[in-house]
Amino acid sequence: MLAEEFREQDIVALKENLYTIDLWVRRDALAWFGEHHVSLAKIYSDMSVIGLAALLRETLFGMLMLLTYAKKLHQEIDPHFLWLLKRVYCINVLQVTEDTMVAMSDMIDSLLIRYESLLAPRVVVDENEKYLEFGLQNWLAYCEGKEETHIVSGVMGEDVIWFRGYLKTITYYNKRYFIPR
Repeated sequence: MLAEEFREQDIVALKENLYTIDLWVRRDALAWFGEHHVSLAKIYSDMSVIGLAALLRETLFGMLMLLTYAKKLHQEIDPHFLWLLKRVYCINVLQVTEDTMVAMSDMIDSLLIRYESLLAPRVVVDENEKYLEFGLQNWLAYCEGKEETHIVSGVMGEDVIWFRGYLKTITYYNKRYFIPR
């Protein structure tokens, strides 16, 4: 019944706009740096900034989903753990400096607030909840009993590859889910 009210062009526009969720997030992330006068070009080479933008597109939405899941469904988790998780993401996955990591953490917090109404319901749709729980428990087990300095420095190359792949899977699965059939 509702489908009868849509024209072909309305459906095309809907598909195009929904398909770009990872682009929305990346666009808003990069815009945040401009709004807060954080110039990545002063710190990194042009190619590094392009690589960082690509990594943000592939992984940032997944990271936002993981953090939203942890905050909403595991409220007992220490906020410091969530900060450490963002730190591992920024330092190890995105490979930014300590100074840039602080700005990245603020940017992530800003995006969590901005996209909360979209992210909160998504964390329990389909297999998201089980997959996010798996990743969260993995990180909790990894961090258990370790000093903070050993958590970030102890992350090995294969851990980074796994975490990046994990976040990419969340991003791509949820982007795929948004495409109306």
